[in-house]
Amino acid sequence: MSVLIISVSGDSSTDNVMDWISHFNHKSIRYNVDKDPLENTSSISMTYGNYENDLLINSNGEAFNSKDFEVVWFRKFFNPDLKQEISSDLSNILDSNVLIEHNKNEFYYGIHAMFSNWLVEKKVLGKRITKHPTKMEMLIGAKKMAIDIPNTLITNQKSCLENFKKVNENIITKAIKEGELFSKYDSETKKKIFACMYTELLDEKLMKKVPDRFLLSLFQEALDKEFEIRVFYLNGKTFSSAIFSQSDAQTNVDFRMYNTKKPNRTVPYKLSQELEMKVKNLMDYLGLKTGSLDFVKTKDGRTVFLEVNPWGQYGMVSGPCNYFLDKKIAEYLIELKNEKHKN
Repeated sequence: MSVLIISVSGDSSTDNVMDWISHFNHKSIRYNVDKDPLENTSSISMTYGNYENDLLINSNGEAFNSKDFEVVWFRKFFNPDLKQEISSDLSNILDSNVLIEHNKNEFYYGIHAMFSNWLVEKKVLGKRITKHPTKMEMLIGAKKMAIDIPNTLITNQKSCLENFKKVNENIITKAIKEGELFSKYDSETKKKIFACMYTELLDEKLMKKVPDRFLLSLFQEALDKEFEIRVFYLNGKTFSSAIFSQSDAQTNVDFRMYNTKKPNRTVPYKLSQELEMKVKNLMDYLGLKTGSLDFVKTKDGRTVFLEVNPWGQYGMVSGPCNYFLDKKIAEYLIELKNEKHKN
């Protein structure tokens, strides 16, 4: 019996956990959901009817069905980078972008039907491939757990934004949804160019460019931070690090604008016992067994919750702080597997 890991290509954390599972003499199966179905060497199919039901996965030349695994780790999920070629017959009728978006939705809901519903009886780590909590749901949940949150506004009116700025003075803007990673193929360099939606400080210069009406956008008070806290949560346990991003102008507003030449100093950090319990209550409230939570420690002593990513990276916590989280995740997945056998 094996551990099934739903992930994406190139995720080193998945590689590391699979190595640890193998080290402990157990087996894991990996299915990368981001690969173009026409190019993916792995395949998947589901049969469902009155007499025969089965989920079949072919990975690296080996065939498995749902009876071959008892534990599932929903590590990551992205829509695949589908091929752009559209047949000439269709291109005369439909806009190619509309059809590509339709195909992505077909893939998403197909994968959703297979993994989230078919595997409902399996032991699971991570958020199933369904709609995970929005940022506002996270903030509302944190407030219910008495966790400090930033003043937040969602609006499409400049007058509301101006009033919000008067109260909070310095404000930032960021995506309402999780920040998207965009890519475009550069035919000259023959490489993909990547761009990410970062958090931005909304200064007076930018405020003057804001029209009276705009698309719904999210704004928050800009926190005067002493440092940032990244917390990796795994089944009731927290592993935290302090990230001194404010020391670098490049990472001061958004530490994801990594300075690879001079990385932010990152050290182990211990949450208070009270906050640890509140984090556990929040994760229970959101229905999450694992995830990466972001906090800011302000210069006036606040510890402010920003958001939680159910599929968040944890390498920047594990490596610098010697938490060996890949090993801990592998051990937990094997523990779930052993519990299944006992039952």
